[in-house]
Amino acid sequence: MKTLNVPLYAQKDPRWGDENMGQTQIKIKHEGCLLCCSAAGFSYLGYPVDPAELNRRYHIGGYLGGPITHQPTNQMLWLAIEQLTGKAIMRAEYQASPTEAQWRNMADWILNDRRPVWVEVKLVDRQHWVLLVGKTGNAYQMMDPWYGDIRRFNYPRVYRVVSYKKNNK
Repeated sequence: MKTLNVPLYAQKDPRWGDENMGQTQIKIKHEGCLLCCSAAGFSYLGYPVDPAELNRRYHIGGYLGGPITHQPTNQMLWLAIEQLTGKAIMRAEYQASPTEAQWRNMADWILNDRRPVWVEVKLVDRQHWVLLVGKTGNAYQMMDPWYGDIRRFNYPRVYRVVSYKKNNK
């Protein structure tokens, strides 16, 4: 399976790493993995945006943390992209606490549809998001926003799987 050509975004990129996420005091460079994955995934799906701009759009719309969303700290509303894009991009799949077989089957199906897969994993002492973008044999390839590059997926546990698709009205 060919690797999807997603933009490579790193949380620590000096263009946005020191920006606060939404209405919080949390910096993108510290906890912006989901924001970076989302910017890369949405750009691939036809909504070109970098992490700084996506952060601004979510913040202005009240979709990223703070009193408007009633979300604690930096948690993002999953369906906000539908409002931001006028439903041009829609959430397609969502699976919490999947077994290994479930997440692998879901990831294979989504990747075969030429779409990236948002995957929540464990990184040392906290949760972390990566974007699956391909598979060679049994090995998945991911865009890891901690590093901002493509590397082999090597996390032992998956907590959530999410994907989006273009809305072909």
